[in-house]
Amino acid sequence: MDDIMTNTTISKIFTLFLIAALTNEGFAQNLHSFNPTEMPLPQKEQELQSFRFEGADIDTVMTQYCEWTGKTYLKTDAVQAIITLRVDRLTTAESIQVVEAILAMNNIALVPMGDKFIKVVQAGSADLVGQGMEINLDPDFIIPSSDDFVTTVIPLQNVQIQEVQAAVQHILHTYGKILTLQRSNSIMITDTAANVNRARELIEFIDQATALIEQRIYKIEHADAVEIAAKIDEIITAAKGEEDKPDPVGNPYARTPAGVIRANANPATTSAPAQASIANTEGGNAVLIQGDVKVLADERTNIIIIFSQAENFPFFEKIIEVLDVIVEPETIFEVINLEYADAEELSGTLNSLITGGGSSSSASGSRTSTSNRNNGSNSTRDNTNSRNTNNNRNTRLTPNAAEELSTGGIGNLNRLSEETTILADARSNSILLMGEKNDIAALKQVIAKLDVKLEQVMIEAAIFEVTLNNGLNSGIDWLYRENNLDQAGGFNAPTLLSTTNTIPGIATGALTYYQNLTDISTEIAISLAANDSNVRLLSTPVIMTTDNTEARLSVGEQRPVVTSTSSFGNSSGTLRSSYEYKDIGINLTVTPRINPQRVVVMELLQQADQVGGTVEIDNNSVPVILNREFEAQISVPDRGTIALGGLINSETRDSKTKIPILGDIPFIGRYLFSSQSQQQVQTELIVLLTPYVLTTDAELKEETERRYRSTDMNVDDWPKTGWSDSTLRYQSGESLKVLDETQRPYQQKSNISTILQNMKAQ
Repeated sequence: MDDIMTNTTISKIFTLFLIAALTNEGFAQNLHSFNPTEMPLPQKEQELQSFRFEGADIDTVMTQYCEWTGKTYLKTDAVQAIITLRVDRLTTAESIQVVEAILAMNNIALVPMGDKFIKVVQAGSADLVGQGMEINLDPDFIIPSSDDFVTTVIPLQNVQIQEVQAAVQHILHTYGKILTLQRSNSIMITDTAANVNRARELIEFIDQATALIEQRIYKIEHADAVEIAAKIDEIITAAKGEEDKPDPVGNPYARTPAGVIRANANPATTSAPAQASIANTEGGNAVLIQGDVKVLADERTNIIIIFSQAENFPFFEKIIEVLDVIVEPETIFEVINLEYADAEELSGTLNSLITGGGSSSSASGSRTSTSNRNNGSNSTRDNTNSRNTNNNRNTRLTPNAAEELSTGGIGNLNRLSEETTILADARSNSILLMGEKNDIAALKQVIAKLDVKLEQVMIEAAIFEVTLNNGLNSGIDWLYRENNLDQAGGFNAPTLLSTTNTIPGIATGALTYYQNLTDISTEIAISLAANDSNVRLLSTPVIMTTDNTEARLSVGEQRPVVTSTSSFGNSSGTLRSSYEYKDIGINLTVTPRINPQRVVVMELLQQADQVGGTVEIDNNSVPVILNREFEAQISVPDRGTIALGGLINSETRDSKTKIPILGDIPFIGRYLFSSQSQQQVQTELIVLLTPYVLTTDAELKEETERRYRSTDMNVDDWPKTGWSDSTLRYQSGESLKVLDETQRPYQQKSNISTILQNMKAQ
């Protein structure tokens, strides 16, 4: 056979030889005994060889090779190489294998030609040699790995040639060749036997039977099917390691590319459930999803349809199980019905607390924490007093609540989310909270600390008008007089107050003060005033209020005051006057604050008005209203009495004296038997206040019994039904037992009946 052949001749010979091999059963059977490595001569098989090549050429090496195999080598001058090799005590077969390996390393290929010849060619042109080609059609046959060139045809069963060709081409030598046989869906590979074996392993891995695509439908109970479908698609993309984002929710999902998808060492960030599912796979390279996957979601029926191989469904079912659960909404809404606090005030307090002392307005209205009275000096006051007793009531922290808030015991309210909303419903006195779960929990703790029953205080007041004369220089002298000291007890030095005198010419006296009285009660003062002509009892109001809540006492009358006069017709026409009613009397405003030691700190505002005469304005008689006012902040122990004084009024009084009977004679009696005179009289207003702190129901009941006994009324004097449900209505004064002194949180006051008896005995 010639060494030089044309490409056309080689192709024809290869095609004819391949057809003959595929149709010749005997030839196929001989393939099982094929061995690409040249065998040594029988007589040299057991010999041990030792040789050394130091810069030897190809001819020297091939001469030794042919001596072992008994063949003749053929080569051209173009095939050249320098070989260096040393072998010591190897069998002849092992020596032949070593020579073939060293030649392959030098890009020299040995191509058999029948039984007697072997060609020595460059490895890149080995495929041009058509002699000695063997065809392997048995998928179970394993070619012994060597560096001999072989040509193998591998049929494909389940995949197309294009899917295999690119993968196999990457593992072949540069001189390795691959030929596609489209009609038989096979590939022919020419390369060393070792490389051909690797290519076969790769093809066996790729050429797998395609699994059956199944369809499964999942009914989503709690979550949204579209969102879960998008999450599954995101997990598939993350597992594949692609950087492309998943399709938007609601669009049909892109088909997952065919092939095996393996988990990345660093998967893309997904939601917590998706990460948990991926983490449950075994190993970083564990197969998560195989083959094609298509996920569809139907928004109307809230179902998910998945098309995939059967082995993928357990993974998808686990993902759906994790995601399809009842999840509390991020933003919750809660209504809290308040028991004691005012909803509008509390909502303002909470909003101010959250915003760090900002505006205290609420959604249902705005309230201020200070009284809306006018502190200026006005000679008259509108009868529609704008002071609201409830507007001055602040939501007050209890001592424990204040300490817990200051120490952060209920969480950091400054870190509430911006979506937190606090509203007040005035009709139901409820607080409406909307925000995240943790924020609502923190606010509920604050509300629980604020919505508490406040301590109550009952304030007894007695308002006296003391006429000052030579024996009484001030109102407090009335209580200092010797004949009253035995009953009234001791006194402390008076404390000065600030006074507002709104009418010029009205004296305030040399002393404006308050006086703490010991061992004296309002009852005693009332009894003393009853026997003194210089003292007039104006009012004895009693009011009960809660801690830090304004209370207002008012004693007086309303008088009409002309505000304008209009004339109708000519100068002698009808006159019509407009008027309004003015409050004239005594007004006492008290705001008590109770501390843990049962000391009551009271903010006081006292106003005393009276008519000081009349003036003619446009032929109308208009009263002149005299106003006296003072303001102070004082502290009084529980059941202690304080006297407020120093508001002195000067007025001129007309007095008339006559002789009985004779003074009533017309004309003569007026001038001869009677006389008239004017006297300048000064009076001072004295107010006694006694606070009673009532923190428990037992104290409240005890105080009720005390006031019941102080009336000196029999049970028969009270109405039988309809006025009270208290058990006191069925008891006489004698049947009510006084609590033991050791059980009382305060000192028992002197009984008014005992005081009166002592006064009579004197």
